[in-house]
Amino acid sequence: MVECEDGLRRVADLVLQSSVVGMDLEPYDPKTKRGTFDALVGKIRLLQLNLDDDHLFVIDVMKVPDLKPLIDAFNTKKPIVIAHNAKMEQKWMLHHYGLEIWPVFCTFRASVLIHNGKQGMGHNLWDLYLRELRIDPPTHDYGDSAWGTPVLTEGQLAYAADDVRHLLKLRESLRKRLQQDGLLTVARIEFESILPECSIELNGFHLDREKWLALAQENVLKAREAESKALDALP
Repeated sequence: MVECEDGLRRVADLVLQSSVVGMDLEPYDPKTKRGTFDALVGKIRLLQLNLDDDHLFVIDVMKVPDLKPLIDAFNTKKPIVIAHNAKMEQKWMLHHYGLEIWPVFCTFRASVLIHNGKQGMGHNLWDLYLRELRIDPPTHDYGDSAWGTPVLTEGQLAYAADDVRHLLKLRESLRKRLQQDGLLTVARIEFESILPECSIELNGFHLDREKWLALAQENVLKAREAESKALDALP
């Protein structure tokens, strides 16, 4: 547990020595105190880091709100950041601390690419832990629990730690699968799209509504024409 500035500086120093870092966070809504996905209104309670599988840290951001030493370390070293559904970590860290995470390996997107829409194939973190590493899921899911309360339970802290405990091994397993299937280049494109997606979702972008609707109607006509030609060509 990291609950003071000295502890945070120690973590930052270790990030500067790390080539790969597993990352996860637990956010909450200040009004309800419970978990939320809305980075615009929510706050980060815990930031969990797994550094080269040798050190696992759970940082209490409520007690150490100024993460500048850590952000500076990530900007200086730029280790490979492994996260499950990395768009969440990127969106929250970008909005609250201005951190652009790269290079990044998203275990969620990697799994989706590998299994390519297979029916009944789950892609949440514990689906992957079980499928790739044969690690059983926890008996209780604390994801939607009250992360905004002053004191967290041992169950919450253990749950948060487990979210990053096996990420480095998971990345190795998924990377081999991507390489075997010739999907490393495709995966890199997917990972590179995470930051711009987050930026757009946080800030929006300008759009000429009338031109967009006109283009949509034009494409409807083109689609009908193409459909007609295809039907004429088919037996």
